[in-house]
Amino acid sequence: MGPELLRRAATTVLVAVVVAAGCVVAGVWQWNRHTDRAAAITLVEANYEATAVPLEQLVGTEPLPPGDVWRPVTVEGRYLGDPVLLRNRPVGGVPGFHVLDPLVVTEG
Repeated sequence: MGPELLRRAATTVLVAVVVAAGCVVAGVWQWNRHTDRAAAITLVEANYEATAVPLEQLVGTEPLPPGDVWRPVTVEGRYLGDPVLLRNRPVGGVPGFHVLDPLVVTEG
């Protein structure tokens, strides 16, 4: 084997190792992304059927506990002003719109 052939073989092996290391890093990143997303979906599904509680029971001066994210709440108040339409939003897989209207919460 000449020095040129040896250098070419070493370069090929080095490139293969770098590509393999990049694939491992990307695979670990994808796995972590999957587990984070699966945990978020599990939380939403668990809280979807939960009994609604008054808003003031969850909202206070402390941060919201992670298990109460996406928890249904009840609130009383009145809508303020004219609603705003957010057009071209996906609703059930088809284009639609969302209606936004500020809610003034009554004391309590």
